Amino acid sequence: MAGAPPMRAMTLYKLEPLCHRSCDVQGPPPGQVENYTDTALGMLLVNMLWVFGVIWACWGLAAVLVLAWVINALITRLARLRSRDQA
Repeated sequence: MAGAPPMRAMTLYKLEPLCHRSCDVQGPPPGQVENYTDTALGMLLVNMLWVFGVIWACWGLAAVLVLAWVINALITRLARLRSRDQA
């Protein structure tokens, strides 16, 4: 082709590591971090609501009630295990 620019060779770029500085920890440790428990529980509620809504629409209220009972039983069992480990 008469008017085409000349082809250049491809340049391979050197990839830098994610930690391109010294990975040694320097300075004091971070202070107290924010507590996101309320936010996480709020998002859990939102997600459970839409999941229960989809299950209700697909398989009916009985499936939602059974799933809620199973989740409640698992939470109760987890609470018993944690209280037994702390005692």
